[in-house]
Amino acid sequence: MPPPFIRSEITRSIATEKGLHKNRTPIPLSEAARNNLAKTGAILLENSFAYQNGIALCGLSSNGGGSDKAPWTESLAKRFATMPGYKILLCHHPEQFDRFISPYPAVNLTISGHAHGGQWRFFGQGIYSPDQGLFPRYTSGFYHGGRLLISRGLGDSTALPRIFNPRELVILNLTSKQ
Repeated sequence: MPPPFIRSEITRSIATEKGLHKNRTPIPLSEAARNNLAKTGAILLENSFAYQNGIALCGLSSNGGGSDKAPWTESLAKRFATMPGYKILLCHHPEQFDRFISPYPAVNLTISGHAHGGQWRFFGQGIYSPDQGLFPRYTSGFYHGGRLLISRGLGDSTALPRIFNPRELVILNLTSKQ
């Protein structure tokens, strides 16, 4: 599943986190890949922050997944939660929300993927998701009053084909309340 992207129309910048790939482990980016990414003006957020136009972004590096393996440390969470502005967290694993992110209400929006929409979907319910197993809780859409957004993504990372589960590219337009 590709990482989520946020695009700011004012500066044309893109921020991303790496996510996981087919072997379910993070793939380190080569120096050449990092340089090419930097040339585009994109910001790679690996357990780090960016602040722009009143929006604070934090990206968590995926470290192999699972709800008990979050790189979201107490120190990182506290620093991010006290930043000014609207706070968006890019966290590949939605199953980490309840344990690691929910306790910080100052994080306005968490954007995740990883669940592939449940790989197979019947009657709007995902059937299986990596790290959540059968009948996963988090597969697609908004949860927790809009604080968690999950994309079904574009790719396939398992041998199972998608069934009744179309690919999805989420485009998020943020507007000020002013």
